Amino acid sequence: MHGYQEEFEGKLYFFTRHDSGKTDEIGHYDKLNLAYVDIDDNMFVSLAGRGRLSYDRERMRKYWSPMVGAWFPKGLDDPQLALIEVDVDSAQYWDSTSSSMRYLWEVAAANLTGREPSLGESAKLDLNARS
Repeated sequence: MHGYQEEFEGKLYFFTRHDSGKTDEIGHYDKLNLAYVDIDDNMFVSLAGRGRLSYDRERMRKYWSPMVGAWFPKGLDDPQLALIEVDVDSAQYWDSTSSSMRYLWEVAAANLTGREPSLGESAKLDLNARS
């Protein structure tokens, strides 16, 4: 799925069908985790939050594109069209600038010396603490 947003303000949106398995799951359990990976740059992002269904046609118009239209040929008039709105609570990223060989070296060295491996930069962000 492809997330839609402009400047990140703590929410992400995903087009979906109202009758999809994802919407049923969100109806039973709204906690979500989203993972993004850039393999070429060894960057990883994990977002946690709560999901809900939205039928906000104005927001749908805002994010509508030919890419979305390929999945929803009836367009904005499709009665099954919905958005999954994710209210992000926390985020964590890892920037592992190391190659695979460097990674293996660091893990092996950590096991031999008892120190933590140096695998790049990592940070956590609690979005509930924002004012």
